[in-house]
Amino acid sequence: MGSMVRRLSGHSLEFWVLLAIVLLLAVSGKVAAQTDLPSTPGEDSSSLGIETTIYIVQSGDTLTSIARRYATSVTLLQQLNSIGNANQIFVGQRLVIPQSPREPLPLPTLTPTPISTPEIESLPMWTASAEVIEIFSPVERGYYHSPIQVNGFLNAIQGELLIRLLDAEGNILAERNGMGATMHGINFIQTYLRFVVEEETPARLVAFWIRGRDGATVEIEIPVVLLPGQRAVDLLNPQPGELVCAGIFLDGYATATEGEVVVTIEERDGAFVKSEKAPAGRPNFYAAFRKTIPVDVEVVRPLLISVHSPGANGERIIDRTRLPIIPVSADSSFCAQSTE
Repeated sequence: MGSMVRRLSGHSLEFWVLLAIVLLLAVSGKVAAQTDLPSTPGEDSSSLGIETTIYIVQSGDTLTSIARRYATSVTLLQQLNSIGNANQIFVGQRLVIPQSPREPLPLPTLTPTPISTPEIESLPMWTASAEVIEIFSPVERGYYHSPIQVNGFLNAIQGELLIRLLDAEGNILAERNGMGATMHGINFIQTYLRFVVEEETPARLVAFWIRGRDGATVEIEIPVVLLPGQRAVDLLNPQPGELVCAGIFLDGYATATEGEVVVTIEERDGAFVKSEKAPAGRPNFYAAFRKTIPVDVEVVRPLLISVHSPGANGERIIDRTRLPIIPVSADSSFCAQSTE
């Protein structure tokens, strides 16, 4: 009996010694794993294939201003520095910054490309612009209430698009990222920016295109005047790049000083074609407006159509919304199919 107790006691001691060794190894492995973590913030830049440097955040810096200064994107700075909220950086913070190439990389050669729509024959062509960014509205020196609608064209399939509204001192009043929808193979931009001003405010709308990891940027700037209050004209139809048969049908809502809006048709280069008026709501009253404007499609060409509210005595162009359309002859197979 005594020998049996000694055997059990000996076995128990070996068991506890073995257990202590296993626990010690497990703790050592955990500590080693923790000390192997990288000491630099964010994602290892070598995995992205780019060279980096360190920047110390100064008073007045924002992640956006730093990205502009170093010709990169906010998204890449957030990724390299593990920043979740782009608005939360602090003075003295060390940021990993991608180094710009010593010589700027050339922008791609942009060749106008016609629409390719096999099922529609003999359509007018809306070709890609020779510029990376083309803005149709807002128009230069136009007067705009909030929200200001942005229509344009982006001749790029990759990269980040940033649209920003700045006052005369460079303060950001509004900004928006993203791209618009593709219509018939063309990347049309359609978005809007909301802002708040208490008085007439000179401003500029700036559209930036930031290309991939090399940080090359293209921008276009349009001077405008911002007005207090809400937008006077909302254009619902047509859509950017829409194919229209026989005539251009417009509909939307508007309020105007004289109770009518002005509809203008232009060539793509801005050359005047024709202008007509459509009844709308009086001041402080929004009403629907609808108008069909016949166009001559014997000459195959894309057009720009716009609607705006004239100020008192027509001295101002207010909330002018301009967008591209493609008129199609009523005798075409496309128009015949659309009426079936």
